[in-house]
Parts: sequence; structure tokens; C-alpha cells
Amino acid sequence: MKLSFIVTPEGLLPEGIRDTLKRVIPTFAGKRMWLELREFKEKRSLDQNSYYRGVVLPHVRMVMFEAGDANTVDYWHEVLLSSFAPLVDVVNIHGEVTKQPQRTHLMDVETMNKFITAISAEMASRCYPVPIKEGIYA
Repeated sequence: MKLSFIVTPEGLLPEGIRDTLKRVIPTFAGKRMWLELREFKEKRSLDQNSYYRGVVLPHVRMVMFEAGDANTVDYWHEVLLSSFAPLVDVVNIHGEVTKQPQRTHLMDVETMNKFITAISAEMASRCYPVPIKEGIYA
């Protein structure tokens, strides 16, 4: 069960959420439960994703192709992630924690904005500016 709500200014759960929890929690009597509370962050926007996938990534690949590199868009996506995405903790199948670049589908709006901006700045510094699309950062 996932619940989304805004905590009241007094630091309380909204009445509807309290009622739902009062009704649902007894149904789990005697069972071990996992409860996770985290702040809601808006996932990257569809405009950001389409700009990255439809403009930034093909632009990087085109520049590299013209320089003689025949690698695929998927290859360059992984290179851009490893170069510009923040590192996050990932638990592997052996229970070991490793650092890996955050995947774009897990980025929030701000992180995706920083990711695209870093790539654009790098391309501009190499005299290959990425075409700009207004209004993609919200």
C-alpha cells in the first residue's frame, strides 16, 4: 500500500490518512511489516526525458560519429551516465553495497536538470553546443 499526503502545518497526518491507517493496520495483526516514509520528489518530467532522449543523446552520438566513433546511442547513454549522473548506493545480489550512476528514470526534476546541464556545458566547452529547448526544466 502506498499513501501520498501532505503533513499538516501542525505536523499531523491528514484526517483521511489517519482514518485509512486506523482501518488498514488491524488487518495486518501479527504480521511483520515494512514501513518507509520519505519525502515526495517529483520524478523527471516527460519534457526533460524527451529532450534528453530526442535531442541531447542523438546530438552527442552525431558529434562522436562524425569524429569517427560508430558506437550506438545506448553506448553513449551509459557513457553520459557514468560521466555526469550522481552516484547512488546499489545493493548487489550478494548483499554488497556498490556505487553506480543513478538511472535517468529514477532522477527527480532537479537532478535531471543538473544532468542535462552538465552534458550541455561539456558539449559547449568542446564547441558542439546542444540545441536548446525552452521550458524543459519544470
